Amino acid sequence: MSYRPYRLEITGVLKAEAPLHIGTGERLSLATDAPILRGDAGPYIPGSSLRGVLRSHLNSEAPLLGCVRDDIESLFGKTESGRQMNKSAIGRIAIHDAHLSPGVASASEVRDHVRIDRCSGAAVSGAKFDAEVALSEAAFEFRASYEGESEKDRELALLREAIRQLESGET
Repeated sequence: MSYRPYRLEITGVLKAEAPLHIGTGERLSLATDAPILRGDAGPYIPGSSLRGVLRSHLNSEAPLLGCVRDDIESLFGKTESGRQMNKSAIGRIAIHDAHLSPGVASASEVRDHVRIDRCSGAAVSGAKFDAEVALSEAAFEFRASYEGESEKDRELALLREAIRQLESGET
């Protein structure tokens, strides 16, 4: 159900070009120090992560597209923090979690890593760890919904750039 007169559904497939680690932030696995985020159907990319990557890119590209901060806030939403309250304005785009494409195996592996000291450039004593990664064959179903006023909405220039970025593999 749309609340605005103009609605776009954007779908596609995101293919990992390199091994991908989207961590849980917890160490609940006996198999690895850093497990990947999994749902019922296997690894997935949270919509909030995709949203953050796109918003970050569009913040730098907006002036080149003739857009201003208000256009970005209209597209993604705005949060204002006060001393006693938080107010949030919902944006015009919803980016959904990207789940593994149907028929794609949930292939992952655990890779060893060593933490490096930034000053010395040498391995930190006792800093070996491992992390699970989804292999580069992974393909994820992308879905986003835009609700606006018309095909003349200023945010659509930003949306076109976001789609171009995803299609080009810049992220």
